[in-house]
Amino acid sequence: MKKFLFFLGVGILGGLIVAHIYVQGFFISWKRIVDSPEKPQSIVAINEGVWIKTTAGSVYHYPSNTTTPFTPMECDKDCWQKHEDAPDNDDNIFNSIGCGRRVPSTNWLVQSVSVCQSFGPQSVALIYGFDKNGDIYYWAHPIGDMDAFSYVAFPIQGIIYVILASIVYLFVDDAYKKIKEWKTPQNFEDYADN
Repeated sequence: MKKFLFFLGVGILGGLIVAHIYVQGFFISWKRIVDSPEKPQSIVAINEGVWIKTTAGSVYHYPSNTTTPFTPMECDKDCWQKHEDAPDNDDNIFNSIGCGRRVPSTNWLVQSVSVCQSFGPQSVALIYGFDKNGDIYYWAHPIGDMDAFSYVAFPIQGIIYVILASIVYLFVDDAYKKIKEWKTPQNFEDYADN
């Protein structure tokens, strides 16, 4: 019973650690946006998508989804729209690195812009950037009031995994004991003559 309680505690602790890693955005990866028509020189605004100025001096806009978390929309062709100039950043955007959460390294990017976009009780940490080849990437971490639920759900999963592992262990242990019992001679007549 002590072993079971120990492993139950390990399952709960493991669940809390995984919840913290999840809430901090460690499981989120960078995604690439469709190539812009011209090589980017700078990111000039985040407003209903990303606005870039190219090396040729043109301004292009790649739109975002109109629903939360306002990440770039899925698009295959004619995604970038040319404009005369870029607007200011959206009113709901704050120049905050990761909304106070952990953000990945941007050292591999030529330029990056990190913002926090708020909407109601939620927000999204957004980073847009481009590398030396002109490929544009984004990283988006939605943050909301349901993050606290992770600190309940993941430990419960840990408990479930420990219970399932215990059941498997008990089944295997019982089967091993029965096989060992079956192979053990019951009396001296079962031994082979030498």
